[in-house]
Amino acid sequence: MMKRIIKSIAALVICLGMVCNGPVSSVMAGETDISEVSGSEDAVMTEMSGEDEADLAEVIGEEETDIPVKSSGEDGFSLGEEQKEDEVPPAPVSEGSGPEETPLTEVGETEEEVTVSEASEAEGSGIIEYAEQEDEDELLGAGDTGTYKPYENASYLLKYEELDDGTLAITGYERDPRGELVIPDRIGGKRVTVIGDSAFRNCSGFTGNLTIGNGVTTIGDYAFYCCTGFTGSLTIGNSVQTIWNNAFQGCGGFTGSLRIPDSVTAIGFGAFFGCYGFSGSLTIGNSVQEIGDDAFHGCSGFNGSLRIPDSVTTIRVNAFVGCSGFTGSLTIPDSVKEIGGHAFQECTGFTGSLTIPDSVKSIEEGTFAGCTGFSGNLTIGNGVTTIGKYAFRYCDGFRRVENRSAVEFSLPGSDGQTWTDAATGESIGSITNGTAIRSDYYDPK
Repeated sequence: MMKRIIKSIAALVICLGMVCNGPVSSVMAGETDISEVSGSEDAVMTEMSGEDEADLAEVIGEEETDIPVKSSGEDGFSLGEEQKEDEVPPAPVSEGSGPEETPLTEVGETEEEVTVSEASEAEGSGIIEYAEQEDEDELLGAGDTGTYKPYENASYLLKYEELDDGTLAITGYERDPRGELVIPDRIGGKRVTVIGDSAFRNCSGFTGNLTIGNGVTTIGDYAFYCCTGFTGSLTIGNSVQTIWNNAFQGCGGFTGSLRIPDSVTAIGFGAFFGCYGFSGSLTIGNSVQEIGDDAFHGCSGFNGSLRIPDSVTTIRVNAFVGCSGFTGSLTIPDSVKEIGGHAFQECTGFTGSLTIPDSVKSIEEGTFAGCTGFSGNLTIGNGVTTIGKYAFRYCDGFRRVENRSAVEFSLPGSDGQTWTDAATGESIGSITNGTAIRSDYYDPK
């Protein structure tokens, strides 16, 4: 059974056609009754890959929902208005009210002193050559003069506009993208603070690394959506505060580890959805307060342990679905109040014990379903008031469970697994406040 689950996850994540060409779907808590499959109460979630038996839910859910946009509501990142089927959402306008973009700036191709022609009479608007001056580490802007040397394989121009505060936003690129991409700290002496919505959407020619400069504070919606060519590391600068919705969705080629810097406070809906190529650790910075729906959905390559920082209060629906590569412990701090439905579903590699802290009020449907690797104790904190259906379905590796809450819930494990009251030795099917139990499959520690 688990073989079929893993195969389905792999096929799902690797299929960029789904990630990049179709709308993102989300299994929202309360939307899908995962017990209602083929009319069977014992069937769990949706059928997978056309097989006869019903296993865990497809991590995307039964029905597709549309890609959301930024929301300023109290609930943080949330679903936006639905778009029509097959409609490609227009690229939103970048922050600020800079002038319109202008035609390409002509530049030389040799290592000589050149004058970059004015791109526009409107100050602050133009296109820059991806090159560096020898005397300072910034790119040539319209009207600048200097000696420059193109980076290796540089063949494109970056477009930018000036914002109301005098800083710059990267809005796109021209010519043929190839090689590495570096978003500079400054252009013509002005700080680059924004990578605009859809700035590099669907670009496919870049290879190697993507480096985002230390001046950038905002990475917009769909900024690097489905940029499938990157084959190296992703470096996010130390000034980035917000990674908006679907910013890196479908960038499956990134490798190595990913570090979210301490400056980041929010990770948006689907920000790294389908980035399955990462092959190292995931480090989430100490200022992140919310991990959005589907934020790391399908990032199956991460390994090692995962520590949720003390700043996080909310882990939303499907946040880590299918992150099967983790090989160590999962640490949830006592700052977390809500863990969304299916948040860690099918994260099969986690080992050791799992403690749900007293601060958590709600564990939603299917939150840890399919996390078969846990091999220690499960402790439910005394603050929990809601435990959703199948929250620990197929978690059959736990040796002992202690429920400190006043909520009864379905015991961890697979169909047919029984539990025994550790104090009385009586066989039980559900547990109440203060009852410690162990699996019949294992000896208690």
